[in-house]
Amino acid sequence: MAYLDLLLNLIAWLLWASWRTARLAAAPAPLTLASTVRPADQNQRRRWRYLALLMGLLLLRGLFYWQLGGPLDWTPKISLGLLVVSFKCETVGRYLLFSLVSFLHFFVVVYFGLLLLSALQGRPVEISPPVRFIRHLVGRPARWPAGVQALLPFLLAIAGWPLLQFFLQALGYLPAVSWAEAWQQALGFGVVVLLAWKYLLLGLFFLHLVNLYVYLGPGSFWPFVSHSARVLLRPLRWLRLGKLDVSPIAGMALVLAVCWPIERWPEWWKVAPAPPPAPTRPARPPA
Repeated sequence: MAYLDLLLNLIAWLLWASWRTARLAAAPAPLTLASTVRPADQNQRRRWRYLALLMGLLLLRGLFYWQLGGPLDWTPKISLGLLVVSFKCETVGRYLLFSLVSFLHFFVVVYFGLLLLSALQGRPVEISPPVRFIRHLVGRPARWPAGVQALLPFLLAIAGWPLLQFFLQALGYLPAVSWAEAWQQALGFGVVVLLAWKYLLLGLFFLHLVNLYVYLGPGSFWPFVSHSARVLLRPLRWLRLGKLDVSPIAGMALVLAVCWPIERWPEWWKVAPAPPPAPTRPARPPA
């Protein structure tokens, strides 16, 4: 079920991305005044269909989980790095809530990765199709300075954790804590943002390594990958010895070395879930 949930989250994200980038589709060359209006109207209606399909998918997925969750004895879970939230889904409303929260979690992780990719591009003279696509998905923050874009995920994680904690407390998934403890946990979640970039960085360095020694043909994707990887690997450029460049391998090792202790965070940073409610004993009948 976890893999199915991940696959459906990916499909839902693709629907959202199609809704955001529908305007990037090339319109046919206008011949008359009517032809300049009709394609725009058709693209606008088609664009909102993606959003309707997205909402329908999240709704149907919640109902699907509601039908199978009980017979399969499945407990929906969302991993937040320092905390694994187990949803106690007993009603259809809780399953619908999990469907929405699961997609939002997937969306935030992907959005943080897009912010990093957008920050790595800087101010290019010529905007390639991959850069245009990413900046269209990122939205207004893509116009901000690269340093602000790179720090934005950390700031959002730190500022958003108290609100998320209040929401989980209202659902009974977390115990009540003081504000000092809440902000201490928020700093921990700011560091956990690095885990959201782990697989993106590993994939970026691996593709750059392949592109260094294998010619994969012309196109805008591979220069985009190489440029993004080289920006991150600048501190390791001393590992380039002529035609031999082992900096991508060192970069992958460095990512694993940094993320390994974060994934095994000290126990005093861990966020403990709320204890399950004590079972209620049936009242004894009067003698």
